[in-house]
Parts: sequence; C-alpha cells; structure tokens
Amino acid sequence: MKPPRPAGLRGQVGATRDALVGLARAHVDLAKAEASEIGNEIKVAATGVGIALGAAILLAFLLPIGLALFLGEWLFGSLGWGVLHGAELLVLVAVIGVAGGALRATGIGRSVALAFLAGTLVAILFGTNAPNLLYTWIADQFGAGRDPGAVAFVVGAAVGAVVFGIIGLLIGARGGTASGAVGGLVGGALFGGVVGSAGGGVARLAENEGSRPLVVGLLIGAALLGLVGLVLGARSGGVNGALVGLATGFVLGGALGAFTAITFSWHVAIAIGVAVFLGLSSGLILANLARDGVDTEALKARFYPQSTIETTKETIEWAKARIPGAPKP
Repeated sequence: MKPPRPAGLRGQVGATRDALVGLARAHVDLAKAEASEIGNEIKVAATGVGIALGAAILLAFLLPIGLALFLGEWLFGSLGWGVLHGAELLVLVAVIGVAGGALRATGIGRSVALAFLAGTLVAILFGTNAPNLLYTWIADQFGAGRDPGAVAFVVGAAVGAVVFGIIGLLIGARGGTASGAVGGLVGGALFGGVVGSAGGGVARLAENEGSRPLVVGLLIGAALLGLVGLVLGARSGGVNGALVGLATGFVLGGALGAFTAITFSWHVAIAIGVAVFLGLSSGLILANLARDGVDTEALKARFYPQSTIETTKETIEWAKARIPGAPKP
C-alpha cells in the first residue's frame, strides 16, 4: 500500500493557519477563564472592603452617640441628657463652622463666654434651689386660706369671659363693622373663659401648702414676661401686638416660673446648666450674626480672584500696545 501523498504548499499553509488559530483560541479561552476567576476574586475582595467601610462608618457614628448617651446616664442620671447635650453640641459646632469659618463672623468667643456664665449661674441657682426657697418664703408671708372647691373653675371662667369678652368687643369694634365687634366679643369670651378657668385652678393650688411655691413662681414669671411681651408687642404691632405679646409672655413666663419652682439635685442642676450653655451659645452667635449682617463685599473678595483678573487685563493691554497695527488703548 502506497503511503499518503504529502500535502502541498497550500495545504501546509492552511494547516499552519489552523494550528495558529487553534493556539490563539486556546490562549483566549485561558485568558477568559483566568479573567473570570480574577473577577470573582475582585468581587469577593470588594465585598469585604465594602463591609469593612460600612463597619467603619457605623463605628464613627456609634462612638460619639454612645459616648454622649453614656455620659448622660453616668453624669446626669438619664440618657435623655446625653441626647439633648449631644444634639446641642452638634448644632453649636455647625453654627460655629458656618458663622466663623464660612462667614467670618465676629464675637463668637464673647458669645460662648457669656453663655458659659449664664449656664454656670443657672446651675448654681437650681443646685441651691434658690428660686424654690424664694417662692416658699413669699408664700409663707400670706396666711393659708380655705379651698374654694370646684366652684373656683366656674367663677374664674365667668370672670375671664366677661373681661376678655369686653376687650375683644372693643378691639373688634375698631374696624367699624358689627361682624368684627361680634367676632371680637365671642373670641375674647372664649379665650377669657379658658384663662379664667386656669386661674381658678391656680387659686385652688394656692391653698395647698405643697403647691404654693409653684403658684408663686408661676405668677411671678407670668407677670414679668407678660409685661415684657406687652411692651415689645406694643412697640411692633400696636394694640393687637400688645395683646398677643401679653398673652405669649404670660404663658411662657408662667411655664418658666413653674419650672423654676421645682427642686433639683446638683447633678440635674448641672445638666440644666450645660444645656443652657450649649443652647444659648448657638442663639447668641446667630443673634450677633443677624444684628451685624454679612459683609458681602468681603465674602466676595475671598472667593473672587480679583488680583489675577486685574493683572491679566493689564498684561493683555501691555501686549496689545506692542503689537504693530493693534488699536491703542
């Protein structure tokens, strides 16, 4: 049997080409397999790095939050103090960052110092229970009376409705219409009834020996802040503004007076002082910023490359002056 005839030149070229194509495909398949394995490893590594970054972010939040809550519980006996102080501190940092860093406001140190003195004074007053002792001494100057009973609510509501109803009628009549007068009468009577009923309740509390300091503090605070609200309201809004200021000051002052009548332990008093210091610091800084305003020209100069622009203009004019045929400035 004759051996097979050797392939010609064309066949050898084709066989070589097929071999090279097969070799290239083998390399491509190997590269794809390795790339797939590398891709899987990258996914695993990226997942691990993502988990680590997520844990680091949570840790960055957990530590300050946990520390604030721990300090609130450890120092002042309640987690609520930690939440309040932590929130106030973050607000203060944000206010200082914007007012001092971005807007370059002045008086930040003075505001913080004044707030610190106010917070210290509040802590001392509440720690020594000075307001409660003062209210107790004032209450002791008046003899104890007899509890008027539930009739105090009815009498108070009636008196309040009459007094405030007349006031509302006069204010409504200033508009010159009957509907305004009637509306003022009805609104004033309703408001007066609520206020008078609350006054009757206060009168009953005043006859209870344990509640008398609370009543004294409520009345003193309501009278003082009510007077302040009356004056400020009258200066800004006339009669209507005066009445609104009086009512607002009366309510806020009564609440503040009643709060100051409470007896506090030293650690709670210090917690209140810290809260006053942090909150008042932000308030004073913002008040100074609102009073002084923002120097927009100075703010613009900080972010506007004035020197570069002027120098560039001068350079362009200098170059134009030396170019033949260029228009002269």
